Order: sequence, then structure tokens, then C-alpha cells
Amino acid sequence: MMRLWRFSLLIVVVIFTTRLNGQALSQKSYNLQFADQALALETLPNGHLMVAGSTKSTPSGQNSIVLSRLNSAGDVMWTKTVSTGTNAIPADMIKTQDGNLLIVYNNIGSSVGFSTSGWLKVTTDGNVLWAKKSINNAFLTKISPAANGGFFLSGQNITGGSVFTGMTVRLDAQGVIQWSTVFGESGSSAVHDTWEDPQGFVHCCGQTAETGGDLNAFWAKLALDGTLIGAVKWFGSSQDDAFTRISSAENNRLLLSGWTEGFTSGAYDGVFTVSVDYDGNLKSAFTYHLEETNLTVHDMETLPGNQFVLALGSRTGSISPAILLKINGAGDQLFSYQYKSGGETDVFQQIKSTSTGLASVGLNAFNGDQNFYLVTTDLDGKFDNEDCCPMQVDLTRQEVSPEKDAFVPTQTAFFAAQSTSLSTANATSTALDICRSFELDFTISKDTICRGECVEIIDETITPGVNYTYEIQGGEVNPDSMGQVCHSNGGVLFITRRGVVGGCDKTLTKAISLGSKADDFPNAFTPNGDDANDVFQPVFGCPALSMNLKIFNRWGKLVFNSNDTLTGWDGKSE
Repeated sequence: MMRLWRFSLLIVVVIFTTRLNGQALSQKSYNLQFADQALALETLPNGHLMVAGSTKSTPSGQNSIVLSRLNSAGDVMWTKTVSTGTNAIPADMIKTQDGNLLIVYNNIGSSVGFSTSGWLKVTTDGNVLWAKKSINNAFLTKISPAANGGFFLSGQNITGGSVFTGMTVRLDAQGVIQWSTVFGESGSSAVHDTWEDPQGFVHCCGQTAETGGDLNAFWAKLALDGTLIGAVKWFGSSQDDAFTRISSAENNRLLLSGWTEGFTSGAYDGVFTVSVDYDGNLKSAFTYHLEETNLTVHDMETLPGNQFVLALGSRTGSISPAILLKINGAGDQLFSYQYKSGGETDVFQQIKSTSTGLASVGLNAFNGDQNFYLVTTDLDGKFDNEDCCPMQVDLTRQEVSPEKDAFVPTQTAFFAAQSTSLSTANATSTALDICRSFELDFTISKDTICRGECVEIIDETITPGVNYTYEIQGGEVNPDSMGQVCHSNGGVLFITRRGVVGGCDKTLTKAISLGSKADDFPNAFTPNGDDANDVFQPVFGCPALSMNLKIFNRWGKLVFNSNDTLTGWDGKSE
């Protein structure tokens, strides 16, 4: 006998409410001490971020390097400070092939001169593996990947305390200097970024100037051993120009970006982008301007599809916007957003791609207290939370024709470093989620009123910490009755409730209909003098501004005519 078995199939559906191994999209601020700034970041497995910056406890105190590891939600996993014994500020950070991190830093105002520099290797747990410091006076700005696990350092060599020349240094995977090249004109020069092409040629960009002259943006090409092959200056006029970043583009091209005064009549700095081939031949050039705002490129990230995201801000001054500009290889703007934390200033210093989009770090300031600033968005610069509100900005793009001038800089090749010891200590940082949910709904007592009448406003929700205001169009607040708005002029009454918190500014508007209450006419009246329905006249929902009432008898003869809105027909013929 065959036995029948009945099986039940249980299907379990698991719904993930957060991105797997991805960074949450949000705005956050992190406070350690009095003055903190995030200057570099790197992406780690599982959506984690490593942030490097500086911190000091008082306005006149010394800066220490600070490292923070954040999880995918942006929460602080740990924070450590690294002390060099001097006023140390990190400049950049990059992942190494063995899964660790290499950080470059500057000792500002050190005892041996204007500035010395160094680089240290740390684990993703913040433990220092080794550290080196320069023997020369130098100022480093960028670290870039090189072939065979090596790195390029970009910056300035400083001699005599006042002579600044551009510098590119090649390190091997252990941080040992393989070669260095120091070059520039007789004025002030700097290398801001370095990139190695697939053929092993090294491309640099930065700024250069002759003694007493204006700054010019430059591109230079080096051989694999650091020998200078050629250098070209690009400039717009007698004003200053500089390149701060270099990226590879499609069709064996490079995109150079930075800032210019040369195409803006010197009034405000504008973003400057130049596309060249690997030999420095110009392909296109554009400027991007924001009205009455100084802008430069603090960082640039290359994305798939020949697209680029530029982190913009002011070159000088304490007040700066935090702007992301996305462009394609043709220079077309794909988006441009400003991000606000609600403080006095916001600055982006670096931007990196993540598994879910983009992460940008810098600083924001609240009542003079500077904090780390982190913004994580999708690839379109937006959040998945409507309570985070980037603000679209209108940048004006202009195609320009910069002048080109080949130059032969003075070149030396001395840069040395030695091992050094650094001390670390645990620290505590407090995170603040700037994207806060808040409600705006409100109730009005009547949705239709007559001209000059008033309505009552009732707040449905009040979220603590949100600054609520009302904006009235076509009316005004009744000073004798709190929460009452009266129509004053025009044919419309709009009431808008605005809520502002952090970088988010939201509004909700409701309209009140004016003079649209239904008018009515009686279908009968009894003109017999009993004071009840003795007069035939329209019944107005709101006081009528004008009226013409004409009544005809059955033969078409006019028996009543009035322009008085208060007068009706008593049934008698004129």
C-alpha cells in the first residue's frame, strides 16, 4: 500500500531596510574639541569610512592628527589622535595594497623652519605601523597611486623660508623615496596633484609664477625616473590661475581642474577646467561661475562613463559654500548642489566614491566651533531621506580659450626623509545627525472667506529644535488676536509654514478661496408689507463690490433697475 505524504513549504522572505554593505545617505557633524576639520577619507569594506583630520582644544593650541572609523550608518566606531609633537595637520590619505592606509601630513610652523612634512602607515584599526618625516622644509598636498604599489607625493619644497618650488616624490610600497623632482620658476610654484598614465609617464599639475608675477596654471610631463619632459602654462590674463586636480579621461585625455581669476575680471574666482591630451595639447576649456561667490576645486573624483564630480568651495576666507558639481567629459553640467549644515560655514575638502554613491568630508562651523562634516549621497548628489535637502545652485558655464606658453622650469632633485616615532591616544567624538525629520502640517479654520475676513491658524505639529515661521501673501497677521490672519489685499490669500533645521528648509502652503461663497436668488417673494419676504433681491455669500439688477415683465418691459447692492425690488412697477 502506498502511503501519501503531505509536505508544507515555508518560504521566508527577508526584507533589508538598509543598504547591504553600503553607506547610509545623510549629513552628519562630528565634534571632538574646539576646532576640528576633516581633510581626507577612504572607503573600507562593509561600507565603513576612515576619516583623517585635525583637532585642537583651544584657538591658540596645537593641532593633532585625528583618525575616526565610521560604520555604514555614519556612527563612530572609534576615534584616535596621533601626535607628532608639533602642530600637525593631515593632507591626504590612500589605501595600500595590503589593506592598510598611508597618510601624509604637515608640521606647520615647526622648529626647523616654515613647515616639514611626513607620511605614516596605519592599520584600519588606527595603529601606526611606521612613520617618516622629511628632512627638508616642505608642504605636501596630495598622495596618489603609482605602479607596483607605490605612491606619488605632490606639494612644495621650501628653501630659505620663502622660496617655494613645485615637488613630486615617488615612494615605493614601503614608503621609501625612489626619486624626487623639484622644479619651478623664480617665484612661487606648487605641484597639487600627480597621475601616472598606462605607459608609465607621470603627469603633474599645479601653479607657477616668476618673481613678482601672477600665478599661472601648469601641466608637466615627467619620465618614469622623474626627468622633466616638458611643461606648459595655461592662463587667462594677467590675473591668477591654478590647477588643483588632475584626472584621466576617455580617449587618452586628461582633465585638469582648479580656479581662475583670469576669465572673471578679477572680481570673483571661478572654477577652471581644461581638457588636454597626454602631450598637453588643448582640447577644450571651461569656467563655471556662481554669482558673487569665490569658487575653487578642492577635490575631484572620476566616475564611470567619463563623468567627474568636483568638490567646490572658496579658496580663501572663513566663509565658504560646500558645493558638488558633476560634469561629463564635454564639460556639460549634470548637477550642481550646495549642502548646508545650518552653521556659519560649510567646506568640502575631499570626495570619494562609495558602493552606494559619494562621500564628501570637510568642516562646518557652529558659533565658531568647527566640526567634522560628512555628507553621503547617491551618484546624483541626492539623499534617500527627504529631510536632507541639498539646494540646487545655478553655475554659469563659459567656454574659454586660455593662452598657452611652454616654459623650462629650474629643476633640482633633493628630498630626503627619516624615520620618526609618533604617539597615539584614544579620543571621543560626538556625532550629530543634521538630517532631522520634522512635520509642517497646520489647519485653517475656514477654507473660504470674504474679502477682509480672518481665519484662525492651528499648528498641527511642532518638532523641538525646528525654527517655524509663517509667510502670508495677500493678508497680514491680526495684532489683536494671536494665530489669526486677515485678508488685506488682492484676489488671493496664501499661508505658508516654513521649517528650518540644520541644512534643511521646507515649506507647506495652503490657499484660502476669496469671495467664492455661493450667491443665491429667491424663487418667490411676498410683497404684502408684512416685513417677511417683501423684497426680491440676491443673497450674496460675501459683500458684493458692484451689482446691476434689472427685472422685466412678461412683455419685456423694464420694471426695475438698480445698481445698489443693498436695494431689491418691492414688486411695484416703476
